[in-house]
Amino acid sequence: MICLADAVTKELINAVAEAEPMQFICLDKAFGGNDQLKANAVQTFNARNMGKEKHNQIIFRTV
Repeated sequence: MICLADAVTKELINAVAEAEPMQFICLDKAFGGNDQLKANAVQTFNARNMGKEKHNQIIFRTV
């Protein structure tokens, strides 16, 4: 899943994590410099990956 939105929210991150895509890639600028939101996104995906084998884990990246 690729998100090219100019802004992301915690609700969007939660909805994407709930959908459990193989990968989620979004624009780094979409976090608007909010390092806490970005850190929370990383934590959200890490929590979803707990207990899963590596090949089943969600890959989260920003570009």
